[in-house]
Amino acid sequence: MNNPTLHTPRLILRRFTPADIGPLYEILRDETVNTFLPWFPARSRADAADFCRRRIAPA
Repeated sequence: MNNPTLHTPRLILRRFTPADIGPLYEILRDETVNTFLPWFPARSRADAADFCRRRIAPA
């Protein structure tokens, strides 16, 4: 997939990497943050990695 990285003075948009699983897990495990999202909160880093693999960055 050809996704360019976008840099602004306050933001960098780029593809997810394996290094992002920890922060992604912190977001996905928070029940308040995920109240209105169509999936259940992640229960482990493995859940977050699976979510990333299936929904965010499929091969």
